[in-house]
Amino acid sequence: MDYTKPVKAQTNTTCEFCGTDVPQKLGAGRLRRFCTPWHGTLQRRRLRTLGWM
Repeated sequence: MDYTKPVKAQTNTTCEFCGTDVPQKLGAGRLRRFCTPWHGTLQRRRLRTLGWM
């Protein structure tokens, strides 16, 4: 891991719902896991119906 660059610039994240690339916004804050907020909602619903949450 290169400690001279921000973590967000180094990670290549894919959406946990649809698998597309998720662009990260530089600066403070957590890493984005979903390409849209709606995909996050759908993923949480899917996990709840399977009994994971």
